[in-house]
Amino acid sequence: MGRSFRGSLFSHQPAGKSSAGDGGNTLHSLFPQEQSVLDSEDIKKTRDLHILKAHLLYYRNLLEDFRKSVLFVQETANPAMQHPSVTDEERARSASIMKKETEYLLSEIERLESQRSMQVMRLRNVMDLVHFA
Repeated sequence: MGRSFRGSLFSHQPAGKSSAGDGGNTLHSLFPQEQSVLDSEDIKKTRDLHILKAHLLYYRNLLEDFRKSVLFVQETANPAMQHPSVTDEERARSASIMKKETEYLLSEIERLESQRSMQVMRLRNVMDLVHFA
């Protein structure tokens, strides 16, 4: 599930998991090279930060698209539940499960967006330090 970009500067993993190929970096340790960027005048690292910013913007779009899909599923009745062989009890149970699951997915999307926003702020701070150093 891990996906690395540009020499393992960025690795997206669920919390608690790590990718063996990138030294165990997860979304929580997104900037292991923060100090090396500040200590170096290497333009490649600055370029990598801009690439990372583009990936975070793309990640925001993916989360928003996923949120819209979950909202669609939440708000749209399941046509299979309208079949005459489905009882009212089955419809109610299905609706209850669907509501619970979509609310959980929406809360997870919100949590991931919050983490993404924090990473964007950290990235902005590092980029500002690099530009003013």
